[in-house]
Amino acid sequence: MDILEMLREDHENLRATMDHLEADSTNTEQLRRFATELLAHAREEDDLLFVPLEDGLPPDQGPLAVMRYEHEAIDAGLMGLVEGAGPAPAPAELSALLELTRGHFLKEEQVLFSIAERLLDRERRLRLGTELEARRTAG
Repeated sequence: MDILEMLREDHENLRATMDHLEADSTNTEQLRRFATELLAHAREEDDLLFVPLEDGLPPDQGPLAVMRYEHEAIDAGLMGLVEGAGPAPAPAELSALLELTRGHFLKEEQVLFSIAERLLDRERRLRLGTELEARRTAG
């Protein structure tokens, strides 16, 4: 499967989890699982999509720099919520972080993935998808 299709599926699954988290912000175990999944997803994007895009995009400015910055901000926010969660994270903090994450996904899908479709041919995206699947299987 094309890596972009796989990452879009991840986004849909993560959005569904975010909806559940907003409906039940007291579920700290679900928040921990979400954090683990989202952090793994971000690492996969960084390693398997962003790095190949550096052949056509500058890594320290423009879309790649913005995406990496947002990954770091989301990661830091998640770690702060998870580590300080106690019985439950503050609803306002959780809501702000989830909105940042939703906006990030939208930018990836509308901007970065469109660029990736132009810079990486279908065969390369399929190879990257195979590599992502192997990484996930190896666990």
